[in-house]
Amino acid sequence: MLPIHEHRHAYLCLVAAGGYRQSCSGRDDECSRGLLLVHPQGHRHSDRFYPEGARSLDMFLPQTWSDSDGVRRLLADYRQLRLPGAEVLRLRIERELAASDDAAGLALQAAVLELIAQAIRIDGDTARPAWMRRGVGRLQDAPHSTPSLGEGGQRARRPTARLPPPLP
Repeated sequence: MLPIHEHRHAYLCLVAAGGYRQSCSGRDDECSRGLLLVHPQGHRHSDRFYPEGARSLDMFLPQTWSDSDGVRRLLADYRQLRLPGAEVLRLRIERELAASDDAAGLALQAAVLELIAQAIRIDGDTARPAWMRRGVGRLQDAPHSTPSLGEGGQRARRPTARLPPPLP
């Protein structure tokens, strides 16, 4: 058993084998193989391992990755996610951790980034990025206006792609 503790930095925990019961915020959660747990910075929890034990991949992300709105949103709250394809990503991550070639570090980062992207997409189905919320809010404020794509992007403070002129 690990008594109540917290981590200085936010991190992701992918349960790779076995399982345990995690206690936090007055609730007990079953953590089994394939579950991705998102622990925000300073999240207090304790863990009680099953008799067969457990193995997990704990991923502390570089600060630069947290510059993304999606990553910041994901790491803001404790959550548990069941991701499609998590098993395939776990195997890729473990393979790259064991590899010793020059590409291993890059391939490991790619697999972890894919895991994060899936978590953001699964968790963010109901959450819109800030630029989209601003744009929708502006449209709701003036439902009869018809801004161009460029005006909409400017109002949402999101750069838009330069479109070619329309065909004659």
